[in-house]
Amino acid sequence: MSISNSKKSVTIEVNIWFKKPGRIAIASNKDGFISSVSNDPKSKRFHPNLYKKLEKVLQGQKPLPRVLLHDEIVAILTENNNKPMSASRIAFLVNERGFYKKKERAKTPDVKEFQIKLRVKNYPKLFVKQGEYIHLRNY
Repeated sequence: MSISNSKKSVTIEVNIWFKKPGRIAIASNKDGFISSVSNDPKSKRFHPNLYKKLEKVLQGQKPLPRVLLHDEIVAILTENNNKPMSASRIAFLVNERGFYKKKERAKTPDVKEFQIKLRVKNYPKLFVKQGEYIHLRNY
C-alpha cells in the first residue's frame, strides 16, 4: 500500500467490492479502515452519487475468479485482526459476505460449521484451532 501526502489531501489505496445487493464495501489495510456505501435511502450509509460512481467502476471489471473457501476464511480472519473465532461464526460471515459460492451440485447454498472445521483441518499451514476457536497461523 502506498500513501502520499500533499498539503491538502492524502492518497490511499483502497479495495472496493459488492458486499450485497445495494451495498458496496470500501476497505484499506491502513489502520483497518473499512466502511460501505448504500443506494438505500433508509440506510445511514445512503449516498446515491458515490454509490453510482463506484458501481460503474465495479461493473467495468472482469468477473472475478471463483473464491475458495480457505481464502475466504483467511480474508474474514484478516479483516477482524486475526481475532479467534468459532467455526459457526466464520460460517455465518462466509454466508453473509456472499463471495464464496458452493458448486452448483451442492444440496444447500449455505456453508455449514463442519465445512469450516474440515477446511481448517486440511490447511494446518494456514490455520490454528485452539479448542473451539480458529485463527491464522502467521498473522
